Amino acid sequence: MEDRKRVLVMEDDMSMRALLSLTFRDAGYDVLESTGTSVPDFLAGPVDLAVVDINQPKAMDPERIALVRTVFPSVPVIAISGYFPTQAQAMSMLASRLGVERALAKPFRREALLQAAAALTGRGANGSGRRGLAP
Repeated sequence: MEDRKRVLVMEDDMSMRALLSLTFRDAGYDVLESTGTSVPDFLAGPVDLAVVDINQPKAMDPERIALVRTVFPSVPVIAISGYFPTQAQAMSMLASRLGVERALAKPFRREALLQAAAALTGRGANGSGRRGLAP
């Protein structure tokens, strides 16, 4: 039986949270959802990846990232926001500044999200969990 990866989706917008969760479930991930307001929201066990919405337009205050790092110190994090720049070089610098493995500017393509998730969780790009195999 395949080892399913578990993703924590921290997004306060209910519609966006549902869309992100559906995207991951359709790709074969287990999903844990949180509005990101407190630690008890997501203390339901270990996760393999966290997708965290940063909704601070100017300060880019990484409170939610700090919250995830407190509970899951070694879990890779993808930060998402409608306030991020869209240039690839700026995204790399922003990820480094926020202390996360990846940053994605909304709106992003489903494929970009799933490719980042696959790279950070060790799953195959097609979501199968297999590496190095051609489709």
